[in-house]
Amino acid sequence: MAARSYFNKVKQYYRALLLDSKVYLRLVTRGFVLGFAMGILAVLVNQQAVLAVIQEALKSIQELAEEAIELDFVGIFGLIWQNNILVTGMMIFFGFLLGYVPLVAVWGNGAVLGALFILFTRESIGQGLLFGVTVLPHGVLEIPAFLIAAAFGIKLGWAWLLPAAKGKRLQVLNQIVYECLAIYGAVILLLAIAALIEAFWMVHLI
Repeated sequence: MAARSYFNKVKQYYRALLLDSKVYLRLVTRGFVLGFAMGILAVLVNQQAVLAVIQEALKSIQELAEEAIELDFVGIFGLIWQNNILVTGMMIFFGFLLGYVPLVAVWGNGAVLGALFILFTRESIGQGLLFGVTVLPHGVLEIPAFLIAAAFGIKLGWAWLLPAAKGKRLQVLNQIVYECLAIYGAVILLLAIAALIEAFWMVHLI
């Protein structure tokens, strides 16, 4: 009973935290969708140029995949989870630099996914389905975790500088840092589940 009460309190806290940050969540969602649409448009306009950019952007992912080939399920899970924890941590706490890092990352990742989506679907229906099957299972958790991290990164960079924080900027900044630490814990948990799903697909189905 005590455990259930504690869980409900935690759930209510995070719900309130997300509701209080809905402006930033909407901003990153729109930025991601805009990037996705621009990625599709870029491929339609100049596919060769986009391919060159994507190959450069995906180098780190290719290196990660090459490293994962030699690992078992637990190793792949650990590798993916560690990488995603690092990336989302940078998204949140580098957001202090006026929100620049998370803003660019949200748009850029949306653009890359949009470009890959159209490239796969133009190749064949089967390739398009493969893209969906490999991305969607873990992406359902990974993308929201990524967007939440970006939203709080932007909040960390902006909220304490807004006119509403005048006269209490340090207090507001301290509160946002605390919120970012709390949300990072939740993001890490979401990323763990996403990494389990992704590792399963890499080991058994791909």
